[in-house]
Amino acid sequence: MATGAGYIDPESNLLMLGEADLAPQGQFSELINQITRTVAAVNKTRFLRNRVNVQDFGATGAGLSHDDGPAILAALAELRSRGSTGGALYFPPAKGAGYWSASPFVVEDPFVSVIGDRARMIQEMIIGKAGVEAGDYNPVQHMNVVVTGMVWRYTKIIANRHCLTVRNSRQVAIYDNEFTFGDYGVNIAAPLGAAFHSLAGIRVFSNKFETCTKPINGSDSNLWKDAAISDCMVTGNMILGAQVTNIWFQQVDGIQVLGNTTFMTGYLSKNDDPLPAGLLSKEHSIYIGSSNGVQIHGNNLFEAGLESIYLDNARGVNVTDNWCARPGQKDLRSGIKVLRLGTAEIVVANNRITLPTRHGVELWSVPGTTDDRSTGPTPNLTGNVNRYEADTPTYWGPSLITPAPPAIGSITHALIYVDAGYTGPLPDVGLHHNTAEGQLIRLDPLSPGISSYSRLGPWSALASKRPTSVTFTAGQVQNVATLKDAANLTGHFGGILVVTVKRTQSSSAKTSSYVLHVARTATTEQVNVISQLGLVAGAAVDDPSFTFAISNSVLRATAVGATAGTFQFSYTTADNLLTV
Repeated sequence: MATGAGYIDPESNLLMLGEADLAPQGQFSELINQITRTVAAVNKTRFLRNRVNVQDFGATGAGLSHDDGPAILAALAELRSRGSTGGALYFPPAKGAGYWSASPFVVEDPFVSVIGDRARMIQEMIIGKAGVEAGDYNPVQHMNVVVTGMVWRYTKIIANRHCLTVRNSRQVAIYDNEFTFGDYGVNIAAPLGAAFHSLAGIRVFSNKFETCTKPINGSDSNLWKDAAISDCMVTGNMILGAQVTNIWFQQVDGIQVLGNTTFMTGYLSKNDDPLPAGLLSKEHSIYIGSSNGVQIHGNNLFEAGLESIYLDNARGVNVTDNWCARPGQKDLRSGIKVLRLGTAEIVVANNRITLPTRHGVELWSVPGTTDDRSTGPTPNLTGNVNRYEADTPTYWGPSLITPAPPAIGSITHALIYVDAGYTGPLPDVGLHHNTAEGQLIRLDPLSPGISSYSRLGPWSALASKRPTSVTFTAGQVQNVATLKDAANLTGHFGGILVVTVKRTQSSSAKTSSYVLHVARTATTEQVNVISQLGLVAGAAVDDPSFTFAISNSVLRATAVGATAGTFQFSYTTADNLLTV
């Protein structure tokens, strides 16, 4: 420690205290601030043992009036001339509008970091080589570097003008930077022909993004077997006003998205004149396509135009403890949607979903793929909480988009929706299959159209099945339900079946109830009537009067007397018996 003016000597890492710093009357707060700045500076200077100051080579940061590109090249040449491997380019605060060059700044040298002191940039920077060159000892030449303390701040978004692009690099830490008005803020780019896993260990954390088309973008143009991007982390970033998607990756072998907060243009902006940029174009908070080992945890995701989290062709998914607030503002969309590919694990659990316009969580299969083998572990879809409102004000799509998307009340909404074409195993709790609407766990277990199922033990269950409509002529026999055992293993079952039949779903409609004992063994099938209540004699056309039989596990109903027309059949089962 020494005395003098200023708070740090960056060459010696000495804390400098003057006499005034030790004076009373508020001076200690300044001392605390100096210590805080010193700690931050020391953290940075540990990367600067072999550093060059770009302003020593002619860079000014004066803006468009001065091309800083030659100075950056000269600073890199100085690092090479010192004969050591690696080092850092140091960017002091810009002297004007920002560091600029007629073409992007390119840092290809291995082990060279970029350190700024809130240095404003108004040109893209590219980290890493464009490709593998003859004589390269490794297809990945740019390794173990940091990019920190930089401020990219353009005046508007221009297509294909990004802030920071990373290519052919491993173990790059990008933190404590700001990105504003970039087409992409951080662009992790793997062009066709990039080496396998040549973009690995890219960590993007504790940055601020504002008004970018895609604040964080990762894209791979190669076939999956040649996947270049792997093992990336996107953690603890603040992302404001994405114009399309906040965090977007296509084809990555291992990715963690943890603890980020993302905002898009809010739904109240639908009343602004003119409409703000990003309102009509916004899509997802997080989109990850054709990827493996996807971990998404603890994110706060606000006001997506479509799904908050959309995973397309996902292998091995773990999505937990996220808050998806007000998704589906442009179209009927859910909080989380997963298209499962192959047999890898699926966990979508303990997420909070507020005011979606479609479902809470959706699970689909990817049809026609060689990996879709209809096997694998049962998905874990437990603990998700959904707050749904039929007239949510966040759904502005029909008022601003042409052609207008469907009305929010035009579909049946569910906490969990599993597509009818999904062919893999499903959880035992709360699922019912219907080819028109998929397999649903209802939002309200007491509403018409319930679908609930509670397993009591390995061979017993208590379940109810939502109403189905069946039309009869007088005396006609119709198939009304398929029966199975609770474990769905043997095809042999036995239990109590309560059939409630109504002319309509109105509470005042004519109703009859039939309590049946139904059983199937290896040699016999039978239905025994325990009791029947209501209008069971068929005296009028609209009387719900039926007798029941079973054939090949199918429950068959015969209209009695004058009974004819369309009736609503609902079922409750107990013991080793379920209806499909």
